[in-house]
Formats: sequence, C-alpha cells, structure tokens
Amino acid sequence: HEMRVSVGDFPNSEVQQPSEKNRKAWNDDSINRYTYIENGEIAGHGHLEGNEIGSISVKIDLQGKGIGRNFVKYLCNEIYNQGHNEVILWCVVGNKARNLYDSLGFKELYISEFSYKY
Repeated sequence: HEMRVSVGDFPNSEVQQPSEKNRKAWNDDSINRYTYIENGEIAGHGHLEGNEIGSISVKIDLQGKGIGRNFVKYLCNEIYNQGHNEVILWCVVGNKARNLYDSLGFKELYISEFSYKY
C-alpha cells in the first residue's frame, strides 16, 4: 500500500478490511501464499500465480536488510521446484525494489500503462 501511494499510481488508495469473498478466495489459494518470518515477526508476504510472483512485500521498517532479496530468491526456487523454467515478475514504475529485481537478473520486457475512469 505505501509503495503504491509513494509512486503516485494510487494516490487515493485506502487500506480496507477484505470482504468475506476475498477472505475465502485467499484461504482457498493459501498453498500459493507465503509469509516471511524474521526473528519471530512477520516481515513479508508473497503470492505465486503459476510461474509469476504475483505479489511480494516487506514491512517498511525491515526493508534494506536483505529480507526482500532472500524472499525473492526463495519464491523463485519455489517456482522452479514446481516445474517452471522461468519466473515472471511485474514492477510498478518508481518502485524502489526495481534495483533489487535487476540485481537478481530480472530483465525488463515491456512497460505497460493502464488507467481507470470512475
């Protein structure tokens, strides 16, 4: 959430409680959801969708300590262990983690723009 607001893509973003429908969907898909624990505390969350890292986040106060690097590597290995031979990851323009992804060998394939009208 904080990253999305900071890069300006979702300036009016609000954190809301998930609906029961979302909670059920997440529970049904729990095998593809990962929690990174550091020193007994939840440090990050990740979600896989086939060979794609659908989401990954690290608590702001724990960023810059190697947790993201270790977590991305772990998720990549999970994808390879599931039989895939490539990993897909999308990144919002302006996301500070882009340098991490580049250093781990991810290559930019294209830039996509989208917009919503309410």
